Amino acid sequence: MRAFAAPPAQGLVASTTPASAQWILHEVLPGELLQQIADRYAVSSQSLERWNKLDGTHPVYRAGQKLRVYTQLGTHTRDKLHYEVRAGDSWARIATRFGVSQRDLQHRWNSCGGALRVGQPLIVWVERETHEREQAARAEELPIVSLPEGAAIAQSVGSPGHGYLQNGMQLPKNDALYTIRNPEHSYASSHAIEALQTGIANFRRETGFARQILIADMSVEEGGRFGPHHSHRSGRDVDIALPQKADPPKNAQPESPARVDWLATWRLIKSFVDTDQVRYVFLSRSCQLALYRAAKDDGASHADLLRIIQYPGHGKAAIVRHAHGHTSHMHVRFRCGPEETACEEI
Repeated sequence: MRAFAAPPAQGLVASTTPASAQWILHEVLPGELLQQIADRYAVSSQSLERWNKLDGTHPVYRAGQKLRVYTQLGTHTRDKLHYEVRAGDSWARIATRFGVSQRDLQHRWNSCGGALRVGQPLIVWVERETHEREQAARAEELPIVSLPEGAAIAQSVGSPGHGYLQNGMQLPKNDALYTIRNPEHSYASSHAIEALQTGIANFRRETGFARQILIADMSVEEGGRFGPHHSHRSGRDVDIALPQKADPPKNAQPESPARVDWLATWRLIKSFVDTDQVRYVFLSRSCQLALYRAAKDDGASHADLLRIIQYPGHGKAAIVRHAHGHTSHMHVRFRCGPEETACEEI
């Protein structure tokens, strides 16, 4: 297997009805903003103010206070962990290890500012259920399924909008990495399938993210026209439902951007980018602000923000760029493989 470098809305229709909402109590963390709490439960900050009789102009609340929330996402129990800095640690690495944002870790929970020292004590607030599942995910083998022995290499021919797929390879079943929504629409080039699996495996290994990653449309077996898509013709395009804050109903995409786990979405995109095999990621501009904020919270460098996310500009130089209607899923386009001499890199 080849080793990669390490570290309009179409075809995505929810298949189930949403879970019913319920009243829960949320305990405010040190430094936690009202908007963060609202985002966490996919509600508005105005609703939080109304439910808890807070002043809409200057809402006053404190760490440890319990706020009433009416949400479909259920209660999130978080534990206060005491972590001791180890050799080789950085703010970004610790944040990734525990699935939290670097801004929360560095500025809201610890207020330590600059460089870390070995043995330094830190406080980390971790969701109990998520942490348990993340530990299990890190311990689990994350296999990348290769092309069957003796099978012809699947190759992308022509461009994504006018090409076709030669010896199309079906995305193999790999429950440790992803869920396939429709096997008949999950064909691609061998190169794209390896890059897709590598990116997701690296993401799960680095973050411990244990919730569903849903693979929607790729290409049909021989490629070519695949309605209602304008591309997806040459086995290099894949639609992936945006990761959600809570386990969704089976094979359902987020019903609104408020339900998206934007930190996980950013880290998944960054994992794909780090394979150096991604040409573009298409995402509606209306969602790019949330992605940009998550990247900044995660400590992304200014250079990475410029290189990867089109927002706040309108140019076409970035990898993540606008495509109308891509609000519940991202569209990832992989590069041509080295053996694909008839593939057009556009």
